[in-house]
Amino acid sequence: MYWLKKLAAMLVTLGLVTMATFFALYLIPGDPAALILGTEADPEALQLVRAQLGLDQPTAVQFVAWLRGLLRGDLGNSITFSRGYSVAQLVLGALPVTIPLALLSVGVALLIGVLFGTVAATERGGKSFIVQYLSQISLSLPAFWLGILLIQFFAIRRGWLPPSGMPAWSTDPQGAALSLVLPIITLALPRAAVLTRTVRSALLDTIREDYIRTARSKGLPEKVVVYQHALRNALVSISTVTGIQLIQLLAGTIVVEQVFSLPGLGRLMLSAVLLRDLPLVQGAVFAGALLILLANLLFDSLYPLLDPRVHV
Repeated sequence: MYWLKKLAAMLVTLGLVTMATFFALYLIPGDPAALILGTEADPEALQLVRAQLGLDQPTAVQFVAWLRGLLRGDLGNSITFSRGYSVAQLVLGALPVTIPLALLSVGVALLIGVLFGTVAATERGGKSFIVQYLSQISLSLPAFWLGILLIQFFAIRRGWLPPSGMPAWSTDPQGAALSLVLPIITLALPRAAVLTRTVRSALLDTIREDYIRTARSKGLPEKVVVYQHALRNALVSISTVTGIQLIQLLAGTIVVEQVFSLPGLGRLMLSAVLLRDLPLVQGAVFAGALLILLANLLFDSLYPLLDPRVHV
C-alpha cells in the first residue's frame, strides 16, 4: 500500500507538472512559425506552418494530442532546434551528460562531506575551525565564477583538463570522463559544504546518546565508535540532505552546463526556451521531472534500509 501511494503521488505530480508546463508555454510571447520562416515571411506561409505544427488548434486539443503521443512514447519533433530530430532523441542524447554529472557530483560531495563533517564533529580546536571556515567559503562561491576559475587554472594555464565541450561516451569515453572533472568539482564543492554541516550536526546529536557512551565504556576504539555506531545512526538525516542535493542538481545544472559547454539536459532546455521550441521544452521538462521523482522515490526506499525503525 505504501508503494502504491508513492507511485500514485508520483504520477499525479508528473501530470500536474506536465500540464502546468504545457499551458504556461503559451503565455510566453513569440510565434514558433515566425521563428522558423522569419518575421518578414508571407502571412499565408506562416498560417500554413502553424497548421502543420498543429498550432492553429485550441490549446486543450494540442495538450490532448501531446498526451496521446506521450502514451505511445512519442514526444513529438523539434520545430527549431535541430529541426527534423525527434524530441525523444534530443532528450536521450542529453541524459548521458546530465545524469553522470549529477550522480558523480553528489557522490564526491558526500565523500567530502562525511570526511570533513566527521572531523568537525570529533575534533576540537584548529581542525574543526578550519573545516567550518572552508565550508563557509565553499557555500559563498558562485558556480559560474568557480567554474571560470577552474577553467583558467587547470585547463588554460596547466592544460591538464579540457576547458569545455564533451565528446560522446561511445566514441571517446576517456575524453568524456575528463570533460566532466571540472564541472563535477564546480558542482560538488558547495554541496560538500552543506553536507559537511549536516554530518557535523547529526554526529554531534548522535554522540551524546547513551549507547555511544556505553560503546566507549567497553573500550572500543574511537574510530569504531564514530564510524560504525554514531555515523551509521546519523545516515537518515544525511541521506535526506543528499537526496535534496541530487534533486537540485537534476533540476538545475544549467549554469554549469553553459559555462563548460556541456550538451546536457539543462542547456538543451534553455536553448529550447530561447527558441520557443514548444515540443522540446515540454519533452525536456517531462524528462527532468521524471528524473527528480525517480530520485525522490529511490531515497524514500532507502530509509527502511538505513533505519529499521522506519516502517513502510
